Formats: sequence, C-alpha cells, structure tokens
Amino acid sequence: MQFTPDILCFLHSQPPANANSGHPKRCDFGFARGSQRNHPLLQYLLISVEAVSLKNAKRYTVILTQASARIILAAAILISGGLSAQKGYAASLRVAVASNFQSTAKRLTAQYTVQTGNTIRFSFASTGTLYTQIAQGAPYDVFLAADTQRPQKAIEQGLALSSPSCTYAQGTLALVSSDPETKVTAQTLRNAPSGRLAIANPQTAPYGRAAKQALQALQLWQLWQPHLVRGNNIAQAYQFVATGNAELGLVAASQLPTNAKNHWLLPPALYDPILQGAVVISTSQQQEAAKAFVEFLCSRDAAKTIASQNYMIPQRP
Repeated sequence: MQFTPDILCFLHSQPPANANSGHPKRCDFGFARGSQRNHPLLQYLLISVEAVSLKNAKRYTVILTQASARIILAAAILISGGLSAQKGYAASLRVAVASNFQSTAKRLTAQYTVQTGNTIRFSFASTGTLYTQIAQGAPYDVFLAADTQRPQKAIEQGLALSSPSCTYAQGTLALVSSDPETKVTAQTLRNAPSGRLAIANPQTAPYGRAAKQALQALQLWQLWQPHLVRGNNIAQAYQFVATGNAELGLVAASQLPTNAKNHWLLPPALYDPILQGAVVISTSQQQEAAKAFVEFLCSRDAAKTIASQNYMIPQRP
C-alpha cells in the first residue's frame, strides 16, 4: 500500500520555519490531510509517538510521504522504544463506549496501544442506544456501559461473554452552570427556575436516570420538570450547557474542565451508584484482543488514569 504525499502531521510541535503555508500548525492523534488517515498502522504510529512524547517530555515532528505500511510499522516500533517486532500486525478493535467515558477512553488509548500494539475505534452513544445496536448485531468487540445492568443483560442473552468482565468505574453526578463565574450550590437547584436544566434521557442514559433520582430525592422533580431539556446522552446534555442553550445541567463530573469552579458535586446518597461495566461481545472476531482490552481496563494502571478524570474506582475482588 502506498500513501499519498499529502499525508502529514505535526505532533506536539510547531511547523519548521521553512514549512509552506499549506502545512498545519499543529494536530494531535490524527492527520491533517490524507485519504488513508484511518488506516490502523498510521493510527498506531501516531499513538506511539504521542505516548512517548508525553512520557519523555520530548517534541516530535512527523512527516509521512510515500512510505509503505511496513516502513511505518517499523518506525512506530523504533519510536515507541519498547514494542516487540514479534507482535506483528496489530488488531483493530471496535469498542462501544457510553458517552460519559469519551474523554477518558481516548486518554487510555495511547497507554493501551503502546502496551499491546492493538488499536481502538470507538463509537460513543448512550448506554441504551449502544445496547440496542449490539442486540441488533452491530459488529462491536467490547461494550463499555455506564451501568452494570445492560452488560449483565447482554451476558444473560448470549450477546456477551461472562469472562472477562468488570466494573471499571463509578461515576459522579455534578450540577454545572453555563456561566463560569456563577457559584453553584444545592441552593441553586432549590431556587425558582429562571432558565432550562439539561439532563440526559432517563430512559436510555444512566446519568439521566441518576439526575431524575436526585431531583426526586430533593423533592424538586415537579419544580424542574417543565424546564428540562433532555439530551440523547450525557455528552449532548453537557453540550447544551457548554453552548448556553441551557443555563444549568446535571452532568457527569468527568466532563468538567480541569479546575472548573462553576459546579456542585451531588451527594452520592441522592442517586443509585453509577457503576460502569465492561464486557466482551460474543460475536467478536478478535476475542483474544478484546479480552486483553477488558483486562487492561480493569488493571491498576488504567485505574490511575480513570480516577484522575473524576471517577471513583469500585472495589474489586
């Protein structure tokens, strides 16, 4: 396979002084141009460079032109400095991921790929939507839900393997304001509504169900119900707030920007624990690689990254 000359990417680096105006200023985890940008070997190279850049605090400029797939794979192995050539052509997994875990899943990708050589293609949606897709035969390898009920249901219905499986994270609900200067407290919810409150759909999204439970526990469901705007998933609910289309939102704490101050973490006693489970899909054509990913997700190394994103780590046997 030959790659077109316009495949070019700068990772953690400004363009060289002699770069022409057509060069991008910067890009992370992807190619600025090029029709083969989704080829797994190219993704593998980028992720390897990204991981080593972060680990060694170094900067790399990567320019790819007329190179064969073997050369690119060899470059990835040399740059990563720790991958064995014996791994050969890596698997490319399709992983269905609950929307709340989107940014964390992407952070875990580099770590996992450097360890195993496998690459990940994510599909993000609400847990209910993803489960329906799996039940209808969508070709996923792994299911990362925002609850444990649907992974268990998938196992019971033969849609997923019973092992390996684990509860990889416990989510936290937060009330956030669209105004970064607004101080948000429990009283913010108790005040008479002056705008809209965004939540995820309680029927399909575990975080939406938790939001409804919290409002009911505070005896505020009837007060806020006429002012609710429902997102298809928690990512859309947060987007309503981020764009100012809703003044307040009950969202996943993991979605909050670093050092955000315009939010209030709801007491966990107000809603059922948001335990998030992972399973391997029984129809996966790459079950060994899929099992390895679930085992990685439940490892101590992954737990450190997950905990850094405002999740709690459930106790495991």
